[in-house]
Amino acid sequence: MRFPKVTTALISIIILSLLMPVILPVFTVDRYVVNVLLYGLFLTPAVFIYGIPASFLADYLSKKAGWKNMRLLSFLIHLIFGLAFIFPYRIFDESVFSHGIINIATVGGLISAGLFFVVHEAVLKVDRMMYGY
Repeated sequence: MRFPKVTTALISIIILSLLMPVILPVFTVDRYVVNVLLYGLFLTPAVFIYGIPASFLADYLSKKAGWKNMRLLSFLIHLIFGLAFIFPYRIFDESVFSHGIINIATVGGLISAGLFFVVHEAVLKVDRMMYGY
């Protein structure tokens, strides 16, 4: 596979768009399809602009650390970047800190980062099985 991060991003966006309205609905009254569309609309640029570079950096840092369990370190760094998503999110919603530390940006960021990592590992595993890397 030529672009595993892009493949991971696309799969993650689809899964997150279907999952996030159940966990953190924007509209709570019988609007699942609208929630899916809204999450898809807003997750796509966030994952491509923030998620993919953060994942590259997490992979780079985990390889540089020389720690014997690189996957665990990479997962933890992914989660740190997911939690840190609250800072770029503040550009669009300045009231995010008024809701405390548990809000849509931190919970959504953690879920997105964790899922991105898991999907990326699955994509790499399929890639290794298909192409023998």
